[in-house]
Amino acid sequence: MKFNYFFLFAFVLLFASCSEKQETNTIAITNLESQPLKYAQRFSICKSDIGTFVFLFGNKELKDTTATYIILRDSTINYTANKNEVVIKKPIQKIASLSSLYSCMIENLNAHEKIIAVENIDYYNSEKIITKFNKGEITQLSVGPKINVEQTITLKPDILFNFGMPGEVATEYEKLNAAGIVTAICLDHLEKEPLARAEWIKFFAAFLNKETEANELFLRIEANYFQLKKIAQDAKSNPTVFTELKYGDVWYEPGGKSFMAQLIKDANANYLWQTDTNTGSLPLSFENVLKTAKNAEYWLNLSAIKSKEELLKSDNRYKIFKAFQQNKCFNNTLVTNTKGYSTYWESGILFPNKLLSDLIQIFHPELKDSINAPFYYYKQLQ
Repeated sequence: MKFNYFFLFAFVLLFASCSEKQETNTIAITNLESQPLKYAQRFSICKSDIGTFVFLFGNKELKDTTATYIILRDSTINYTANKNEVVIKKPIQKIASLSSLYSCMIENLNAHEKIIAVENIDYYNSEKIITKFNKGEITQLSVGPKINVEQTITLKPDILFNFGMPGEVATEYEKLNAAGIVTAICLDHLEKEPLARAEWIKFFAAFLNKETEANELFLRIEANYFQLKKIAQDAKSNPTVFTELKYGDVWYEPGGKSFMAQLIKDANANYLWQTDTNTGSLPLSFENVLKTAKNAEYWLNLSAIKSKEELLKSDNRYKIFKAFQQNKCFNNTLVTNTKGYSTYWESGILFPNKLLSDLIQIFHPELKDSINAPFYYYKQLQ
């Protein structure tokens, strides 16, 4: 991967590696050492004598650094931010987390007490977050796509973690930055591998001085994932699979290089669009999907649908699919909150090993004894 580190000394310097010794416009940076990541490609971490450097790669084609966050080891260090750099001079005590996934990662770093704001409490299953909200210790910043900027500025969080897209520049972020609020844009959704998305817990850990906890948890997730993947190779079959529902006139199937496609492959099943090269969703018509998946053996991820009756009410044509006829429709709605939001979206990205465990047991019931685990996210539609 090519990095473009914005450490300026009268002009922008291009770095060949994290280990080189460079200077800022105020002090020299020494012993700049890369912290290895195994799967994630959208961020990088380096350690130096003055603190931790987190580099974000937000361009569509994964070229160059689009932002650098510098978490100083000591508040007395005199470092002046350069272009595309954000300097954090004191330990983070107050967090605005605008995704239940980010809050889940922070909670699994034992730092949930620092969360003072979330996007929409309706999305949450976490008892700890909900309890803090009910006590008035967490503020809800949005119920729609945009946050309440004025309310956020009043709260004065030390950092705000939010979802972002390549090349995106939002007016809200500019206002928050002008008010001295650090905004960290997360790009985990652009990663291709399940373990790459899970490795983003190290991104949050870098800001919270929780690297040890993140590394230990990720190693456990990784080891279990590969253990399960090996078990899946003993399957007696390689069943065909399709996913999702039609929204309006469009049926969005995951691309063949997507997070879900990789999970299905690792569970030793045949995702019907696995030869596709896209990482995002494929916009298809009902007829396109029917032609390809009419005789597929399994059907996954049916939005918030919880029964076959409910599925037919949304579109009676779904009864044409073999998976519907043979009762092999499974949805990620095993555990939901009172608003119908599943834990799948809150913790499943962090724990792809648990998702893989569910999928293997769905596709290969003969392997249940080898896995010896309950279902975490999925249930069969009745």
